[in-house]
Amino acid sequence: MRVVLILLLGLSALWAGTNHDYLDGKDSFEGYYAPAAKGESKGVAVLVAHAWKGLGDHEKMVVDRLVALGYPTLAADVYGKGVRLKTNQEASAEAGKYYGNRTLLRQRIERARQELSTLSGIVEARVVAIGYCFGGTTVLELAREGSGVAAVVSFHGGLKPDLE
Repeated sequence: MRVVLILLLGLSALWAGTNHDYLDGKDSFEGYYAPAAKGESKGVAVLVAHAWKGLGDHEKMVVDRLVALGYPTLAADVYGKGVRLKTNQEASAEAGKYYGNRTLLRQRIERARQELSTLSGIVEARVVAIGYCFGGTTVLELAREGSGVAAVVSFHGGLKPDLE
């Protein structure tokens, strides 16, 4: 057990990004951002939408991999600062709030997209968004709301259109 913990702590020290606080009105969020190294940016930024348990190590790993390829990347925080769920039951309840209120889901991911453009200096038309499961649904909503992002990629996201 100690060896696993030491390895995990060591790997976290290798992460390229840092936690990044941002606001949407009075609501606080904590994403994870990593800029591309100077001179290595490909001129495209990537927005990562988290799965249903909230922003975690998997999304941070995705950010770090994309940054290593030259893409400034932000893992969005749709749920809000400190909302990190542990059980599937908790995740189902929290995600349900957003599945039932697509307007709020769209607002949250659009705010994260704006934050990424501000941080990276890359315009909306050169931002791509990706997400898995809940995150896949989230990026589809970004496209459905008419965002000017270059592309969205949904992995296992819900295809059910907005019924509001």
